[in-house]
Amino acid sequence: MGHLIEKWLGNPISKTILKFCASRCSCGRRIELALRKYAGEEVKFCWRCNIAYRLVKAILDSILSKLDIEKDIVMHNLKDPMWRRGLSSVLEGIAKYGPQKPFTAYAPFLIVWNFTNACNLRCKHCYQNASKPTPDELTTAEALKAVDKMGDAGVAYVAMSGGEPLVRKDFFEVADRIRDNDMAFSLATNGTLLTRENVRKLVDLNCLFIQISLDGANPETHDSFRGRKSFERTIQGIKNAVESGITVGIATTVTKHNLKEVFEIVDLAERLGAKIFMHYNFIPTGRGKEIIDLDLSPDEREICLQKWRLRP
Repeated sequence: MGHLIEKWLGNPISKTILKFCASRCSCGRRIELALRKYAGEEVKFCWRCNIAYRLVKAILDSILSKLDIEKDIVMHNLKDPMWRRGLSSVLEGIAKYGPQKPFTAYAPFLIVWNFTNACNLRCKHCYQNASKPTPDELTTAEALKAVDKMGDAGVAYVAMSGGEPLVRKDFFEVADRIRDNDMAFSLATNGTLLTRENVRKLVDLNCLFIQISLDGANPETHDSFRGRKSFERTIQGIKNAVESGITVGIATTVTKHNLKEVFEIVDLAERLGAKIFMHYNFIPTGRGKEIIDLDLSPDEREICLQKWRLRP
C-alpha cells in the first residue's frame, strides 16, 4: 500500500492536484478547510476551495477504503484541531517537498516554547539558570504575534515551558491566542502556581496535558533540590490538576540526590492520580554545572533501569 501511495504521489498529475489543494486562498488554508468540511463542519468557501474539498474528499475516501479504516473514526479525529492541523501539514509537506525519506512536513508539528526565563524556584539542576526574565524576552504584543505566526505556518501543538510559564501575568492571554489559532497546547510547570483558579482557566482553554516536576517523595529531598520550600504547594498543584480531569504527568530528574527515592516518587505519583511518570536525565548546564558530581554513573543508571524492569 505504501508503495502505491508513493507511486501516486510521484505522478505529475497527482502532484499538480495536491499543490492546488495545498495552496492558500482568501478563504484560508485550502487543505485545512477541506478537512474541516470532511469532518462534518459547516464551512463556507469559494468555488475553487470547493473543488479542493472534493479532491481531498476523493483522495481520503480512496485511501480509507483501501486501508479498511472506518470513516466515522477519521471524521471524529479530524474535529480535533491538533489532528486536523497535523494531517494538513503532512499533505502540504508532500505537496511542497514531494514524498521524501525521511519525510518533511510543511510545518513543525510541535513547538516547545520556553515562554520565560523567570521562575519562582531556584532548582539546583536548572539547565536554563532560570530566575529573572531575560532582557530580550518577548513582550505580550510580541508573544501574541509569535503565536499568530505559528498558527499561520500550520503548527499543531505548542508545549509551554520555562522557567516557570505561570509566572508571567500574560500567560493565559497568550494561551487563549493559541486556542484561537486552532493549536493545542500543554504546560510544563513546577506545580506551585496550579491553584484551583489557574487550573480552571487551563481547563477552559482546553489544555491537553500538564507536566509537573517532582524531585523527591518528601519535603526534605524535594525542597533541597528545588532551592525553596515548595513540596506541599507542588503536591496540592498535582491534586488540583488531577481533579480537573486534565492528563497529568510527573517528571523527575534522577540524580544521586534522589536515586534511592525514585520508586517512592512513582508510588506517590500513582496515589495522586498522575497518568504518566517521566524519568529525566540530568543535564549539567546552567546551574547544573555546579552539581555535576550528582549525575548518575553508568552503573547507577543501569541498576535503576534494571529495577524498573523487575518492578511489579
